[in-house]
Amino acid sequence: MTVTLYCDSDFAAISKEIVEGKVIVFPTDTVYGLGSHPWSIAGIRNCYSLKKRDTGKKMPVLVDGIPAAKHLVRFGKTSEFLASKLWPGKLSIILPVIDSTLSTELVGSDRTLAVRMPNHQCCLRLISACGGSLIGTSANISGEEPFVDPFDPRLTELSRAADFFLSGSCGSGSGVSSTVIDATQENAIRIVREGAIPAGKVMDYLKINSTDSS
Repeated sequence: MTVTLYCDSDFAAISKEIVEGKVIVFPTDTVYGLGSHPWSIAGIRNCYSLKKRDTGKKMPVLVDGIPAAKHLVRFGKTSEFLASKLWPGKLSIILPVIDSTLSTELVGSDRTLAVRMPNHQCCLRLISACGGSLIGTSANISGEEPFVDPFDPRLTELSRAADFFLSGSCGSGSGVSSTVIDATQENAIRIVREGAIPAGKVMDYLKINSTDSS
């Protein structure tokens, strides 16, 4: 039976279960997310199963700040500059994984991972309670539209297969997925998917960083 939580709930009370592989559906600043602990094989598999996602398609991880992200991935000067300017916010950054204990089921054979710090206080409190990072793939069946309305009956139906459902607003400007950049090559950062942050804004920051570094 799914346990319903709210943004004023005590997330510490469920953190141990999340770390052990339980799955939670939760609001973010973009769309509703589906997640578990990134170091839990059971949690990773549960997320793939509930979402009916091809295991060859990676899932991103949400963090509560740059320090937490640095436990997972290696930043370059440029990617860290972008994170410092656009986090918390709707920018996902693909970077090389540095933690050898992260499963290939999460990071793939190329050992890369998309990380993001959402601009959503309820979500950040949840992430912090779970140790600073949480798988954050969109809460929808793979190939279908994501959700922003906690009362959407389709989201309610999906959440019945999860262990926890965190009911809350995704906030203003939600409904558009994050912009994704590949920063695995420090000198060849590229836009993988343009989303809530215009590609031009990312490129403007890259130009500012290049000017400041010269």
